[in-house]
Amino acid sequence: HTLGRSPQATRVVNLGLHLVNGLLVRALALTLVSGGAALFAMAVFLWHPLATEAVAYGAMQSEMLMACATLLALVAATRGRGLLAFLCCGFAVLAKDAGIVAFLLAIFYGAPEGARYRGPVLRWFGQISYCLYLVHQPVNGLLHGLLLNTVPDVNGTIPLAVTGLSVGVSVGIAALSGAITLWMWWTAP
Repeated sequence: HTLGRSPQATRVVNLGLHLVNGLLVRALALTLVSGGAALFAMAVFLWHPLATEAVAYGAMQSEMLMACATLLALVAATRGRGLLAFLCCGFAVLAKDAGIVAFLLAIFYGAPEGARYRGPVLRWFGQISYCLYLVHQPVNGLLHGLLLNTVPDVNGTIPLAVTGLSVGVSVGIAALSGAITLWMWWTAP
């Protein structure tokens, strides 16, 4: 338990962490939405049963510390404070191993290194990704069956070439279906 063996002290520390996390949710939400909506996001976080459950149990303190460090890393990343974001990500990992997600979120969300993930090519692949997911396996199986009379495999030059062809055909089908407004509407990120 925090501060000795007192369950009351542990609960006070958990409540304090929960309030700090709520303020960090608001600070992060302010980068995306208006003040009223950010206040609403904070209120939902503070009163939602999934978040309040961690306050009630002393054993959940590591999750609350990880959440605090992750949220602080995201806020720091969006404000261009890379070193602070990096240190907070490290603390998130030390608090709980699932805190490794903080590094990925900081890169994708606000760190300057994340700009390459927001480029037009990757955005286009993001738009066709669901259709690509749906067609790649049948196309690969169909081409291997029709051209080689076998199941998909990459055990030689020719099967590898057919697999490469199936990648191109799958992307082509996904791009073609992405041009149709129904797919664009359905799969738009």
